[in-house]
Amino acid sequence: MIDKFRAKFVEESLDNVHDLEEALLLLEKDKSDKEIIERIFRAMHSLKGGGAMFGFNLLSEFTHHLETLYDLVREDKIKITRGLLDITLASVDHMKMLLENEELNSPEFKAKHFDLSIQIKNYIENDSVDEVAQIEEISELKEESKNKTYYIYFEPEKDIFKDGTNPL
Repeated sequence: MIDKFRAKFVEESLDNVHDLEEALLLLEKDKSDKEIIERIFRAMHSLKGGGAMFGFNLLSEFTHHLETLYDLVREDKIKITRGLLDITLASVDHMKMLLENEELNSPEFKAKHFDLSIQIKNYIENDSVDEVAQIEEISELKEESKNKTYYIYFEPEKDIFKDGTNPL
């Protein structure tokens, strides 16, 4: 019976994510539209709450951070920038994946989750508009220099030491 409710939650959440994506595309055109910002915040709030209720803990936790970020946007502590929209749109794609596969089975999926989480937390922690603008300028300079940063997520098996492996 609970699987039936979870399936309905996933279906409704995918609709919610689609609405979120649509609102973000509208926000790209008018970054100061408070009504669209509220719509984005409400969609994230619904995803967070429903995710927690139906056992989608990673989705709930991930969306909680996005919701916090957009709460700062609502309070005019963070401006909507190209970088913020890019991270949010990438996060929407990631939320779709979390709805399909809550377990983060592949290393690539885990790395993507970790990378997006770090980027969102960086925006939240640097909640002054000037600091966020500086971070984006640094990011653009890094892109221009063609250097890339890779985040490596390593999760060894419980029995790693039994065969003499040294994880360091």
